[in-house]
Amino acid sequence: MAALRGRRPRRSRRDGGPRDPYEGLPVDELDDPLLPRWFVLTLLASVPVALVLFVVAFFGLGRGEVAPAERRPPPTGTVSADVGEITAGEREPVAHDGACQEASRFALAGAEADRETLGGALDALCDLDVATVALADLAETGRTTVRFAGFAASGVEVASDDAVVMLNARLAERPAAELAPLLAYEARLVTADRLDARAVVDARALEAAVCDELLAEPTRGCEDARAILALEDPIAELRAAGFD
Repeated sequence: MAALRGRRPRRSRRDGGPRDPYEGLPVDELDDPLLPRWFVLTLLASVPVALVLFVVAFFGLGRGEVAPAERRPPPTGTVSADVGEITAGEREPVAHDGACQEASRFALAGAEADRETLGGALDALCDLDVATVALADLAETGRTTVRFAGFAASGVEVASDDAVVMLNARLAERPAAELAPLLAYEARLVTADRLDARAVVDARALEAAVCDELLAEPTRGCEDARAILALEDPIAELRAAGFD
């Protein structure tokens, strides 16, 4: 009997029933089967590997960094940047009582908090002569509604179509001053004769100038604008990213 202690007893299969998969394995004092040592060690060793794989998958480690010239894609159809599917609310725009005449030519759509942020971004441009000229030119194009919208290309901050200037909805909680350079960029871009690489460089130059005037801490858009302007041949880089 002592020789059988700690082992799961063998059962007869004369009844034709299924074989016990744990038959012959060590058991504890409650007669429950114990896992083999090699299995336990393998399981423990796989835990840190699984954690590393989770971190890589979750945070995107190992993926190539997107170059600044590629973060705002070329236009598609009537939209100034290819942001994929656009999701926007249906609230009627409200005329903006702006801090300057140029800002007052726009209407704001969305909830009250959204309109307050968007209006603040427009008004922040009123103190910059070069930016108010861009706003006036933008109003002449008929793109006079400003709103937040969801972009399928979630990394793109700003785009516009025939009537509406859209800021990415993920920016809705940002301070208004951080959105002002994006509006200046879009205003300069879509009022160019062509939405090509040269127009992007010009728009990025205005964006960088507004960043310098309004922001103590640069946003990613500000950093991208400076990085593009610092390139040896920014037009070539933008053409490589798909612009004409």
